[in-house]
Parts: sequence; C-alpha cells; structure tokens
Amino acid sequence: MIHSIRKFGFIGMAMLMSMLVLAVACSSGDDDSSSSAASSSTTAAAPAATTAPAAPAEPAANQPIYGGTVKFAQQRDNRVSWDPHATRGGQSLAQNTGSWWHNGLMSRAYGVDVGGGVSESFPDLAEKWEVSNGGLTYTFTLHKGVKFHDKAPVNGREVTSEDVKWSYERFLKGPDSDTWQLGDISSIDTPDKYTVVMHLKEPVVSFLHHVGEPLAYILPKEAASSPPKTPTLTLAEEFIAPDGIVGTGPWMFESHEKDKKVVAVRNPNYFKQDELGNQLPFIERMEYVVIPDASARLAAFTAGEVATASPASGSTQEAMDQNPNANVSQDQPTSPPQYAFRLDRDLFKDIRLRRAITMAIDQQAYIDQLRGSTSAHTWGSAPATAFPEYDITAKELGAAAKWWQYDPQASRDLLAEAGYGPNNPLTFDFQFSSCCKSSYLPDLVESMLSDVGIKANIKIVDHSVHLKTSNVGKGDYDMAHARVKGAEIDDFLLTLMPGNKKNVSHVDDPILNKMVLAQRVIQDPIERFNAVREIQRHLADKVYVFYIPDRFGDLLWQPEIKGFRNHMGNTEGRDWERAWIDPS
Repeated sequence: MIHSIRKFGFIGMAMLMSMLVLAVACSSGDDDSSSSAASSSTTAAAPAATTAPAAPAEPAANQPIYGGTVKFAQQRDNRVSWDPHATRGGQSLAQNTGSWWHNGLMSRAYGVDVGGGVSESFPDLAEKWEVSNGGLTYTFTLHKGVKFHDKAPVNGREVTSEDVKWSYERFLKGPDSDTWQLGDISSIDTPDKYTVVMHLKEPVVSFLHHVGEPLAYILPKEAASSPPKTPTLTLAEEFIAPDGIVGTGPWMFESHEKDKKVVAVRNPNYFKQDELGNQLPFIERMEYVVIPDASARLAAFTAGEVATASPASGSTQEAMDQNPNANVSQDQPTSPPQYAFRLDRDLFKDIRLRRAITMAIDQQAYIDQLRGSTSAHTWGSAPATAFPEYDITAKELGAAAKWWQYDPQASRDLLAEAGYGPNNPLTFDFQFSSCCKSSYLPDLVESMLSDVGIKANIKIVDHSVHLKTSNVGKGDYDMAHARVKGAEIDDFLLTLMPGNKKNVSHVDDPILNKMVLAQRVIQDPIERFNAVREIQRHLADKVYVFYIPDRFGDLLWQPEIKGFRNHMGNTEGRDWERAWIDPS
C-alpha cells in the first residue's frame, strides 16, 4: 500500500518584507525543565543574504503577508540541550524550539483544519511511504531538493537518505527516555539517495505514529562537535550552539541569551509551500523571552503586547473573559499525569495498600480545583484523557470499578486488613517535581490521604532531579508523579512492560505482558479495541498506576494571527510555519 500527499514544490519565491512586529507569549508546560546548560550568550553567524522582490501594490484579501516578529513569553529559559537527540523526554520547551529549525521524517499532527485530538503522524521530510512484507517493512520516499540551512560547515547541502539513517540510529543511542517508541526498528537501509527502508522486528500497527517522535529530527553529521562537550553524554558527538544548530526547518537559529531570550530568523530556502503556492514560512522572526510570573504573561497578552497565552490551570475562562476577541484552541493532553507506585519496593507489593490509596482519593476534588478545562474521572485504566476513544465506564469495568470510586471508609477497612491504623499509620515518601504543582496538586492529595490515616511525606524536588529519578523510575521514594507522552495507546501500554525506561512503577506482570504484546500486532481495529478493553479491566483491578484527571492544553492567540492552530505534542514549528500576521 502506497501513501502520499500533495508534493511540496521548491519554488524560488522570495519574501515580501512587511514591517510588522507582533509579540507572542505562552507559559511553559508542566513537564519542562528549568535548568540550562547553555552559555550566557550565543550568537550564530549571519545567514546568507537574499534579495526580496518588489512588493505588489495591494495584497489580495486574506492573502498571507510575509514579515513580522512573533514573540513567545515563557516561565524559564528553555535550554537544557541544543542537541535534540541528547534531550531527555519531559523537556517540552526545548522540543518546541527544536521544531523551529529541524524537521523529522514524519511529524505529529498539524494544520488549521486538523483538530487537537488527532494523534497520527503527518508527512514532513517524507513525501510518501509504502507498507509491505506484512507490516514488517516501511519504505519512505524523501522530498527531493530539501536543503539544510545555508550555514557552515553544512553550507546548504541537500538532505539524503543517509542523513535519515544516521539520525535515527543516533537517536536510538541517546538518553531520551522515550527512545523505546522507535525500538521496533531492527535495521535501516538506504537503497538510493531519496529512499529509506525501515525493517521492523514485528508488524506493530502503531509504528507510523512513532516515526513522528518529536525529537527524532534529521541532522547533518558534520555540524556536530566531537567528542561531546557535555561530560555525561554517551553519544560520540554533540550539536552545540551556535554553529551546531543546523537543520532544514522554517527558521534558523540566530542567538541565545541565557535566562533572557532565544531568537530565530526565517529560512529563505525552506522546502514547503502552502496550498496557494506561497513559499513558507511567512513570519520573519521568532523569539522566546522569559517572563517568570504567570499573571504578568497573561497581562501582557491582554494588553496586546503578546500574541498567545497559555492560561494557568483553572484560569482559562478568566483569560477568555478578559480577551473576548481572542482565538482559542483546546487539546486533549498528550502526556496524561499519573501517580506511580514503586512495585520494586516491598511496601506497595501489597495490592490492598494500592487499592486503599485509590479509594482515598476523590477525583472530583481534582476536577473542582483544576476548574473547567479538565478531563473526566479516569477509572484507573489506560488513559482516556489522551485517547477518548478508549473511555470506559464503571459498568464496563465490572467489579474493578470499586477500587476507583471515592470511599474513605472502604479505604480505612483495607488499611486495617493490611495491619495499619491510628496507632500504626501507613507512612511513605511521595515525590513531586517543583514544576508541576498546579497539575499534580500535592497538597490536595496529602490532605485526602491524611483523612484516612495515611501519612504521605511529600518531597518536592527540582525538575532536573525529577527527570533523572522519578521520571524514569529511579531514586529514593515509594510513590511519585510522572507523565508519559504518546501518540498511540500502545505507547502507554508499553510503559508497563519490564525493561521499558518509562515503567516508573516497575510493573512485571506476566499476564499483562502477554496481553500488551498481543494487541500490538492485531491488524483488525475492532479486534484490537476489544483486546485493549481487556487490558483496561486488568489494569483497573491491579492498580499499578493511578491516572489522575488532567487539564486540557488551552491556548489563546490574538485575532491578528492567521493560518494558525495549536496542537499538543511539540509540533510548534509545524503549527507556525503557515501562520502570518494580518495588519488590518
């Protein structure tokens, strides 16, 4: 079966420089890292000069206009690593700016007509693909003539299949905790300059979703520094700012001032065009600036100083009331939050304690505190917060539903059965990241557990510590919060398998293992859905993890911004490459 899209032309249309400047702000996501390994200031060499043609006298109505500056405000500096293959999962701001100057073989969903709940991959550097050999072979055909940025040492050379092969193989060697999403690749062949053939270990139905992994960008090997400068990096080389940030993306890295801003400028040789034949992108300059206070970021948006705002938890309606003309998008969360029990420690091997905790937690209290833009009761199974098609009811769960209903007395009874009570309270360490209090609500969960006689010692750690410990199931704690991102239900089920980097609960259930592996290769959609349903019932009964209600990804943007629609999943560059600023 061959899949293709409209071929992007490689036109030489130069940009119309319209002197528009519009600032854009958004707050950082809950899962971003606050640390920065970048130097205090870095500035890239100037890009090659281009010549702009004479502007037409009058642009047509709704005709995109070239030029302008888009400015994003964020809570903290987004630089942890400039190297996308060296960036750990959970560093969303670094992933977003990486999409400004890089492309992948495929991409997460994007486009103004594509809803926020769409999770499958869209073509990026790939023009078409073919699935053969019973789902074991994926053959991708690249767009011809795509060039890396015209910066030394790459100097605008063409992208080839060898770049794709090298980049994917390097990514799979990197430290990202989500590299397992591409672990089904057994080998990669490059029969010619524009063809990439990926061979799989087994015919996994979710593979095409995984090819769009946001950090698996295609990089030019010669732009890397070797050996790496980061002592802990296990890769043989490292892409370092400013000279190492070379990609194929719509904007080129220009400068970075630590804790102040990141700046990118338009790539005049970008390979894509819109449906009208206009070369992309339209916006000339992209900037991230640091505004630590959330209320200050929203105030800047309301004052018209910035063009986007990501309201803090529970404040979306207030932001909309203050900005009635703003555009609004709301997306299902792509990385549902969970409380993870450490099953590699003796304490939570007792299923009675896990069930007692879930019954002590009132999910409606989370929904009330998050206010408005939130998911529903989770029922403890595979996260319908990210995949509403797998939403499940108490009736469908059957007997396991009782573990997920708020019942403080039943919780106390289970604790007593396990030997705990007022004179011997269940006590354990519960670790949270400093970044994410507004989503995980540690004070709320501590209070609810206390009501049934459980003493949870809340440990708040810096987010950089969380990424190396509780985010990957390591460290000294008994229970912790975590997030797992994914584009397909298989992503979440795999995190419950032994050896998976994101198996933060250290689940090792032979029955579950067999069911998860079986659903991966079921080709019939209805049969696979039913197989996942059985897994959901099993998970709800065993209580290995507790998916809690989550807030949706809400974004507001000013009415001057056209051709834009936000999507969760770190596809910022793809979302903005068709956007333009209307001066009228």
